[in-house]
Amino acid sequence: MRTCTSDLDRLDNEIAELSAHLDAATARLLDLIREFDAREGWNNGFRSCAAWLSWRVGLSPCSAREHVRVARALGSLPLLAQALARGELSYAKVRALTRVATPETEERLLAVGRAAWTARPRPARPPGGTSAGPCTCIRTATVR
Repeated sequence: MRTCTSDLDRLDNEIAELSAHLDAATARLLDLIREFDAREGWNNGFRSCAAWLSWRVGLSPCSAREHVRVARALGSLPLLAQALARGELSYAKVRALTRVATPETEERLLAVGRAAWTARPRPARPPGGTSAGPCTCIRTATVR
């Protein structure tokens, strides 16, 4: 089935825009988790904020621990926190960067995060997949 390029471009843009909104919402969620953790709102029968988060919102225990870890780390990494809130960096990138970032290295790592995966062209057809027809060009991916 062939699809009109303008329809695909619209879908492409809508997916990227919605993804940026999800990242911004995730930034707000992490802010709330950090405050809840700092105020020990979970300390009413739960062993940790992650245990409470897993119970309360249904995250896996591992995912809940990662959310709490990233939330805590972003408390001292305002540039990364702002980039996530603006949808400039994905949660996945911020999560990876918070494993190694310090206040001293944050600015440099933010630049790495912004550059990572942005220089790679988007393939004309997915690896191992099919396309609607031959493509004569490879477009550069739009990165937030």
